[in-house]
Amino acid sequence: MHSGFSYPDGNGTDNEHWSVQRLLKYNGCVLHKWTRDGLPLVIFPLGLSDAKGTAVNNSREDIENGVIVAAEFVGRALIPEMETRIGKRSTAALAFIVDLNGLGLRQFYMPALMLFNGFMSLAHEHYPETLGVVYLINVPTIFQMFWQVVRPFIPERTLKRIHFCSADYKVRL
Repeated sequence: MHSGFSYPDGNGTDNEHWSVQRLLKYNGCVLHKWTRDGLPLVIFPLGLSDAKGTAVNNSREDIENGVIVAAEFVGRALIPEMETRIGKRSTAALAFIVDLNGLGLRQFYMPALMLFNGFMSLAHEHYPETLGVVYLINVPTIFQMFWQVVRPFIPERTLKRIHFCSADYKVRL
């Protein structure tokens, strides 16, 4: 999968850059413009991701490097631009559109879910304010069942930032 998301060169090691590129190969996301509120908007086509490819070709260290490099990029490049757009100082916050179109059992590959759990733990512990809002679109029934299982383990402040969108999501977004 091709990704339009890239990180500026020169501030990370080649190994960190390679880790990020390898992650994006299997789980592409695109930094796509800005929201009406001035937040950087990331589109993540989760339904098209290759969970097994992620788990087979990436270690926990790769995931951790990816989180760190992405967070540093947000702080170094996106936050100054966001502050210029909204006209005031702000903490790091991203808006995500997670497209679940095509999501199926192949994304529920257990080793990949364990890596994802590590990613979420690291992001939540060290970069709690990077998550501004998440819009889930094209939500299939299989995800709704999965959501009922994982929802109780998600902190309330995070749950308040997650929104399920119906078929008319384009109007809402």
